[in-house]
Amino acid sequence: MRTTSLVMKARLPAAFGEAPGPLTDVGILTAIDITGASVEGRYGDIRFTAP
Repeated sequence: MRTTSLVMKARLPAAFGEAPGPLTDVGILTAIDITGASVEGRYGDIRFTAP
């Protein structure tokens, strides 16, 4: 099992030059190549917590 933790609030000002607004949406994406093969993405439990 792999666990990833990101603190995006700390990263956004450097990337966009301003503090972020309230979180309104979340997208979970899977990257694939362009071979046209059939793929399936499976995700385990995803948890969001307040700091």
